Amino acid sequence: MKEVAKYKVIHQKQVEDLIQEEKVLAASVNKAPGLDGISVKPFIRAQMDAEKAVQYCYLADWLFAPG
Repeated sequence: MKEVAKYKVIHQKQVEDLIQEEKVLAASVNKAPGLDGISVKPFIRAQMDAEKAVQYCYLADWLFAPG
């Protein structure tokens, strides 16, 4: 996640991109044809939420890092 956060800083992108998240969610459900979308969506969403939390932590560290 550190590299993702770094990319977003360099390219002036927000950590949270709801449109992209919906695309990723839909693609994940489509890639899991043997699984029920109802069970896949909460799992993928939880992963995305955890990834965003880690990215925000990196951003906070970089913002408040001395020098």
